[in-house]
Amino acid sequence: MNRQRCFTPFFLCFAFLFLFYSNHDLSIASTWLTLRVDSKLNLSVEVVSTVQEKRTGLAHRSSLEKGKGMLFIYEQIEEQVFWMKGMLISIDIVWIRKGRVVHVEHSVLPPSPMTKDSSLLRYGRGIYSDMVLEVPAGYAQEISLTQGSLIQLVH
Repeated sequence: MNRQRCFTPFFLCFAFLFLFYSNHDLSIASTWLTLRVDSKLNLSVEVVSTVQEKRTGLAHRSSLEKGKGMLFIYEQIEEQVFWMKGMLISIDIVWIRKGRVVHVEHSVLPPSPMTKDSSLLRYGRGIYSDMVLEVPAGYAQEISLTQGSLIQLVH
């Protein structure tokens, strides 16, 4: 009986924490902005800014609507290297420097679930940017998002 009393509070605490964290996706950013492409097309983008948000990105998401994306903003122009760890969907990855597209990686496929981290492809080596945009696969081409395209944040 005494043993059961000791374990009951521990179990209840553990159950609460498990339920709380399993029902709350802590990786999802709460900031959404409008991104204007070539002064004519607006996209709704989820802005990620913390290290954890950047690390997680779109991983484990089962879909991404056309007209939406995820925007990674960096304080400095640096080489921003991405991988597809935990990704379930194909995406286009767009590197942006000083408001201009500098590179687009089209239709990047998610890895198979058994792929080891050391075997995951890295994208963006040698590309220097201060923002990276992820959109649904094929969408960059659909909206004519190419090297040199003008990108503006609309507040």
